[in-house]
Amino acid sequence: MVWQGDILRKGLTIFGIIFIIIVVFGEFVFPRLATSTLQARLENQLASSDVELALSSAPECMIALGRIDTIHAVAHDARLGEVRISELAMDGKKIHLDLRDLLENDHLALQSAENLELKGIITEENLRVLISRKVEQLENVEVRLSPQEALVTAQMKVFGRVAEAELRGIVLEDSGSLYFRMTSFHVRNVFPGKLDLGNFFGDIPLVKPEKLPLGARFDEVVMQDGCVTVSARIK
Repeated sequence: MVWQGDILRKGLTIFGIIFIIIVVFGEFVFPRLATSTLQARLENQLASSDVELALSSAPECMIALGRIDTIHAVAHDARLGEVRISELAMDGKKIHLDLRDLLENDHLALQSAENLELKGIITEENLRVLISRKVEQLENVEVRLSPQEALVTAQMKVFGRVAEAELRGIVLEDSGSLYFRMTSFHVRNVFPGKLDLGNFFGDIPLVKPEKLPLGARFDEVVMQDGCVTVSARIK
């Protein structure tokens, strides 16, 4: 009958439209929504307004389920714990994120990963700002980084006089946390000669383990001329 044929054609047309909508949302809308949500969460967690994020999966709709074949992100002027990082890069493969928890609770949780690595660069300026903030007694702080150590020069008031302070130390990982560990502290222009105060201010914490994204853990710290590079992985 004609009217039954018309109903069938209309039904197939509606089904076709719904199918197209599902495909479009699955391949384009939902992945972009997931990407933008993840990018916003990283910007918030890292206190950075400059985060670049690229996700890929085959098919693309798997991103909407939190299953990501590859992830690449770069954040500039990001904050990790107590220190700002000049640049933080993240690369991973076969990532499974809990997107439901991210969308509903704004919580970024990693369920599994074949490989996930973070690499960050801490500059002399980043370290200078941190030490100036953490050691309030020091003024006019300057930092010079080399493969062997960090040399910190500053001024401080001792008994009403302006003294020249020289600190030496290293950036290292200890028990999952990142520290600036002072190895020597000398003060001049207060008493005749040089006053050795040793590790007077103690270790200065930079990043605690829980401040790393997605549960990564530090595995390498390399001091270089002008910067410190750090890397962390999912273990």
